[in-house]
Amino acid sequence: MDKKKINPKYRKGKIFGNETYFVDVEKRMRRAAIHKNEPRYENDYNALFKTHDFWKTYDAMNCTTMAENFRRMYMMPANFAKTVYAYTVDLSISETTLLRHRRWYAKTYEHLAGKPDANDSEIK
Repeated sequence: MDKKKINPKYRKGKIFGNETYFVDVEKRMRRAAIHKNEPRYENDYNALFKTHDFWKTYDAMNCTTMAENFRRMYMMPANFAKTVYAYTVDLSISETTLLRHRRWYAKTYEHLAGKPDANDSEIK
């Protein structure tokens, strides 16, 4: 791992709430992108595109690059193995901003996708 590390107060979720929860939602988004052709993940994949559309609209209204960052982080399987530091370099944003955006992306996706089904308790 690179020498640059995330400040421990952010890693433990003191500012961003239960970060483990958002990691689970991120796994669900990435799983939907990987298994896009499987009927079981059709709803999750559709929610992924709805979330991307939401952020494109947000970008048009606020002159930001949230949709492009979302696409790089959650819709491109080649980038799924990147570390937090690698994303900060790739997206040219700070670690704190990246953590805040990840939380926003997860909340938006979850709102558009709904809660996971009872049969979908495993998150791979």
